[in-house]
Amino acid sequence: FTNATDAADYLVNHGVAFRDAHGIVGQLVLHCIERGISLDDMTIEEFKSISPVFEDDIYEAISMKTCVEKRNTTGAPGAQAMMEVIARNEEYLNN
Repeated sequence: FTNATDAADYLVNHGVAFRDAHGIVGQLVLHCIERGISLDDMTIEEFKSISPVFEDDIYEAISMKTCVEKRNTTGAPGAQAMMEVIARNEEYLNN
């Protein structure tokens, strides 16, 4: 459930208070555990049964590609962060 945080961010970005988003995502995770599926495998109807805020764009928000790309602080897996680390290391090796 690496992308559970991204599901919470999705809800917050759609006007849900974080404390409520946290509880909703907890319900999503329990739903998935009970069914042996991942968040990505849920149908939009399943998402909406837990919160009507969810729309089809949830799938893009929780995709692994999106999850990785938006993490761009030092040490994170995002492309921008990785390029900065590589550049710093190349500079260090060249000096």
